[in-house]
Amino acid sequence: MASGRSPRQGDPERRRDPERRARILRAAADLASRRGFTTVSLADIGAEAGIVGSGIYRHFGSKASILVALLDQVMGRLMTRAAQIIAAPRSFLARTSISAAIDFSMDQFNAAPVAADRRVIDISGDGTSNAGRPITEARDEAVAKGVTINGLAIINTQASPGFTTHTQPPGGLPNYFRENVIGGAGAFLLVVENFETFADAMTRKLVNEIAGVPGNPRAAALKPF
Repeated sequence: MASGRSPRQGDPERRRDPERRARILRAAADLASRRGFTTVSLADIGAEAGIVGSGIYRHFGSKASILVALLDQVMGRLMTRAAQIIAAPRSFLARTSISAAIDFSMDQFNAAPVAADRRVIDISGDGTSNAGRPITEARDEAVAKGVTINGLAIINTQASPGFTTHTQPPGGLPNYFRENVIGGAGAFLLVVENFETFADAMTRKLVNEIAGVPGNPRAAALKPF
């Protein structure tokens, strides 16, 4: 005798396949990297992942929820890597070379197994570049190759007296980043008022980049809560 009951949570037909969810996220990330997240529809993501009909809604209720899941993945990897960096031994007597960071990033682009339509370098820091080749030289070369460089300028008012010209250059650190660091199509600068608001700034930066939102030519200052 047939039963008229509805499938209960936990029944095989109601279970969400984690591999399918992972495929959706991989497809969304790939499309966003090539086209910008705002131009991609749920149908596009489903087609890229090989999922038709309403199957995508079993895992995500909207495109915004996919973006949140992508951000969670990125932030998880960033936090893991940050913990490794913090735990590693470090000499605080070394100098800062933003130009070397840009050159290293360009080397990674060149070594990548696939060619991306969008290439973005993020530079965050609480001071100027005081080592290596001229930063504007490295920036201009990267921009000439179609790369966008965004910046997060962290205001550090508690640096040791001997480092004040490094952390508080003439005209201010945000102005230094605008004139020497950022560049390229849609480049933007976020000014982080202190280290406590860095995580919030990082989230906003990732949303702007993944969504493909054009950068504001003026700095978006983040105030502490």
